[in-house]
Amino acid sequence: MNSFMRGAIDRAQKVLGRSRLATRLVVKIRNQYDMVLGARFGGGHGFADSGEQWLSRLVAPHSAYFVDVGANVGEWTLMFAAQMPRPPSGLAFEPHPETAIRLRAALQKAGLAGCEVIEAAAAERAGTAPFFAESNHGETSSLHATRPRQSANKIDVKLCRLDDELSRRQIAEIDVLKIDAEGHDFFVLLGAEAYIATRRIKLIQFEYNAAWIDAGATLTRAVAYLETHGYVVRLLRADGLYELDVGRCGEYFKYSNFVAFVPGAFGGLLDRMPSRPAL
Repeated sequence: MNSFMRGAIDRAQKVLGRSRLATRLVVKIRNQYDMVLGARFGGGHGFADSGEQWLSRLVAPHSAYFVDVGANVGEWTLMFAAQMPRPPSGLAFEPHPETAIRLRAALQKAGLAGCEVIEAAAAERAGTAPFFAESNHGETSSLHATRPRQSANKIDVKLCRLDDELSRRQIAEIDVLKIDAEGHDFFVLLGAEAYIATRRIKLIQFEYNAAWIDAGATLTRAVAYLETHGYVVRLLRADGLYELDVGRCGEYFKYSNFVAFVPGAFGGLLDRMPSRPAL
């Protein structure tokens, strides 16, 4: 782009910026832009539509130990463990007491004696915090509720750091860490920095959505954090992994799943997978 065109665009932007009507129109266009990106990158919420089923089939047979943060009633844990070599071992974090009871029952029924339930929310610090629990073990229960949920029941729950819990159990390495913390995902990563910095977690799957706004987190920061520690970050879709330039597309705060993995993990299995551009 030559200097004349750049100057013309700059002048046009300044003129439009002085117009309240034009600015409101731009906001509407940006909202639609975010919706389009969400439709492009997100897929559906089911395991098959989100890519979680595809990923589990790929790495679970090569996994010995997993961690499920935001396990809820255990649907992901049961799906992943069923594809692991026997006997599966892992940790499942669920902060709500009633949901944790149901989770323990589900794991016991499935014969997963090597899977321990921790009744706490994984976070960047230890302590306690308010938790907004939706009725019927709602999957969008969260530590963040700046957009009040009328059906949510506010309770105090325990917070813990993954680094502390894993070290306490003398767990040397994790094959897969799955995070579905309704906006708190990045802070879960911060609480696992010792394991992440030493790349003792082979693969991390985390969810990105509108709840990140309430949490004050960004995908840009999460990707930079993981890449700084030597991880390759990819968008996860139903048919595989995609390269996404977050700096180019910006924050869109719509449901998507991302995968971060250590190069060479699982015998280089993920390195050899086709990785297509998302845009």
